Amino acid sequence: MRQIIRKQPGSARGARAARRRIAPASSLLPALAGLVLLPACHRLSARETIGPRDLREARPLRPVAVQRVVCDDAVASLPFYRPLGPRAGLLVIRSTSRWKRLARLAPDLEPPGDLHDRVAIVLVARAGIPVDGGWPIRLRALRALSGIGYADIAFAPGNYLPDGTTYLEVAIFREVEEVAMADVNGSRYYPGTLAGSR
Repeated sequence: MRQIIRKQPGSARGARAARRRIAPASSLLPALAGLVLLPACHRLSARETIGPRDLREARPLRPVAVQRVVCDDAVASLPFYRPLGPRAGLLVIRSTSRWKRLARLAPDLEPPGDLHDRVAIVLVARAGIPVDGGWPIRLRALRALSGIGYADIAFAPGNYLPDGTTYLEVAIFREVEEVAMADVNGSRYYPGTLAGSR
């Protein structure tokens, strides 16, 4: 098992933000017209909404710590796993109990520290082993506004050996409660809207 750990100083600010939700871009409304509940439409209050553009323009957060580990494909069976297409996924972990469930499947993970004012954003690459020996997935940036996060994710193109090997990149953040929008190589996903995501 290969493990790479990189730690960085984080922001001192960290009161947990109230759980918020995201409103869709107006360009999505025609395609979703007629639905009782828009999958990407969430209101903060009667007067306030956060849309995709707001999140794309929000300030990026610095992680408290980052680590990378290799494990097997069973991570995708966790009930709080959120797929981002067929080869990638996301876990948002705010509790010790969820972290322990992940750690049983990825025993090389270092403890995340106290999660009472932090969240673990876990990127999952399920394509197998990259032939070029590189790391297949990375978080380019996590932007957040009022506790709502937007993850900009890079998935490495190229050739893979589909043997079930799974790669995790785990970043610990303050000042974010939920990842409501994710971009993977230009494809947009709304993982915070899935059942069981909280």
